[in-house]
Amino acid sequence: VHPYAKYYQQNKWVEPRPMLDDHQWDLVLFMECNDSDPQYPELQLIKAQKTACWMFDTTYYKDQRLPLVKYFNFNYLFFANPLSVHQYKSWGWKQSFYLPYACDPELHGRPLNINKQHDVVLVGSIRDDRRALAKALDRFDIHLELIGDVYREQYIDALASGKIVINQNPEEGRGLLNMRFWESQAAGSLVFTEKSDYDINVGEGLRDFEARPYAYVDNLASQIKHYLEHPKAIEFDTNKARLLALNNHTYQNRCKELLHAIQNEVN
Repeated sequence: VHPYAKYYQQNKWVEPRPMLDDHQWDLVLFMECNDSDPQYPELQLIKAQKTACWMFDTTYYKDQRLPLVKYFNFNYLFFANPLSVHQYKSWGWKQSFYLPYACDPELHGRPLNINKQHDVVLVGSIRDDRRALAKALDRFDIHLELIGDVYREQYIDALASGKIVINQNPEEGRGLLNMRFWESQAAGSLVFTEKSDYDINVGEGLRDFEARPYAYVDNLASQIKHYLEHPKAIEFDTNKARLLALNNHTYQNRCKELLHAIQNEVN
């Protein structure tokens, strides 16, 4: 494996770039998250047995990645959003698969006895819709701690600081099981994730997983109150979810799924 990328939002290469025209690679895996990072068009010239793309935030960007897929003409497509799988298959890319985000035990795992400073947290950009959610929960006597501008280790520690983590996306990303969804479980917090209008988003993504979908604020508030009033229940369900995340929903597991989908042709 040889990374071909610059550090996120930095003009610094992760490793020295290999020569692209003098080596036969087993697999080129193009991973992109639709941010402003470079797309490395020169990778079209690389010699490889198979090419694949793993795309993440396609819920937010819909078909904006279609020109990239056409340009590289990948053999296989993987999406963190199951709706994108159906969309791209309808456009003719039959080798399209659902492959969500995951967690990394070393980076995201936290000990069980970590101090829980807050009952309920939401970690991420502090937007108006999240302030509105906090205000709505406050009417049920539930304090939602909004935590923003934390990154890397501090970000994971912020997730771990809450007994419960609320996963809320912008409207166009509702139902997407983003990084926070998986990392919160690994860090030892119980996740409540907002439902989308499409059952397939949450239905496929929540396979073999212990997270609580919610649809309305009053429904969310009643579930939170139940757990906060029953500490043994939240401890049991949180530990169960944490073990499932660290054992079944890691990036190592995802790589196995990816290679299996490519019919084990890459050794």
